[in-house]
Amino acid sequence: MGGMVIGEVAERVPGNILGLVFVTAVLMLHAGTAMQQSSAKLGPKMSPSDDGHSVICDPDTGREHFFNTTAPELADAAVARLEPQPLGPMTGAITATAGRFGLVPRAFVECTQDRSIPIAHQRTMQAALPCDPVFTLDTDHSPFLCAPEALAEVLLTAATQFQAMTRQTG
Repeated sequence: MGGMVIGEVAERVPGNILGLVFVTAVLMLHAGTAMQQSSAKLGPKMSPSDDGHSVICDPDTGREHFFNTTAPELADAAVARLEPQPLGPMTGAITATAGRFGLVPRAFVECTQDRSIPIAHQRTMQAALPCDPVFTLDTDHSPFLCAPEALAEVLLTAATQFQAMTRQTG
């Protein structure tokens, strides 16, 4: 739910942010909730917690959806760290506006083998809320594990482009 977090921060303090990089994340489209904007549905192996305030992902589902191209030993370690995810960020109303969040430059890192947010949905979100630049990695939902060098390279490139944009407008 990193896209929701950085989008809300940009809405609150847009002048303090050089740019946002959405790494195969939900783009905030100014209306609705993250759950409505995401293709992810609670499957049979995602279940509500006992208190009903979060969802729990079983290890096989986590491995299949988040770490499908990650090396097995890294995937096992990551699956062991999965925690219940609060429903609030997924079901709460999005507060992003064009006049605040919309002013912050956006980049997107699409991951072609992501099973959590499939590439078709990543591109649908980008069409609705364009990002520039867009980078493509042939990875799962977790490029920070399965392709950290490639991800670092695109993050540095995005930061350099954001800095150049600031110099041009500042």
